Amino acid sequence: MSDDINGSHITPEESAPPRPPRQRRWKGLLWKTILAVLILTAAVGTVWRIMRNRDFDRALEAAREAGFATSVEEILQMYPVVPDDQNAALVYEKAFELLSETDVERNDGLVPFISTAQLPEDPREPLPPEMLAASRVYLEKEAEVLALLHEASRLELASYSAKMTSFSTPITHLQDARACARLLSLAALVEAESGNSNVAVERVRDSLALSRSLRPEPYL
Repeated sequence: MSDDINGSHITPEESAPPRPPRQRRWKGLLWKTILAVLILTAAVGTVWRIMRNRDFDRALEAAREAGFATSVEEILQMYPVVPDDQNAALVYEKAFELLSETDVERNDGLVPFISTAQLPEDPREPLPPEMLAASRVYLEKEAEVLALLHEASRLELASYSAKMTSFSTPITHLQDARACARLLSLAALVEAESGNSNVAVERVRDSLALSRSLRPEPYL
């Protein structure tokens, strides 16, 4: 107990500073806990990103050492330089243009590989006469395309005009090549059905050459 300047008595309880309410203390503790968790999370995330970037850099370096392109610039450097008179791709591109311009009904269900027509389950069974006739009509309309595909097969080198300048570059010649491969499969089948085994083998070789022309593409 003590006296103030006016002589009144003051108890220890009255002289002590007021205590903050219990709810206020709990709020302060909660905010400190949340702040600590946020700081810890940020620190862990930073360390994880650093480790991930290091792993990514090591993976890129390993890919480069293995001869893989890791950027668009490196992909462009991988395209071969081929003289025009030795470039099979330029001949193939002419065939692609003609094939896309040909107006042929593809949903008649009679031309295998091109429409929804199904080949006989037994490979020894001959094609139905109507399927063979429809296939011959289709091949006659695509005769110029087949001639260009055969011409291109004689050239060993290939570099297509479409280059990958970004990761969103449309690679349309792959779809065109697939369509020509189906055409060559049909031609080989019809020639074999007609007893022209030598011509059928030539069509198969043309198809293999078409596939070979895509080998230099760096993204395949």
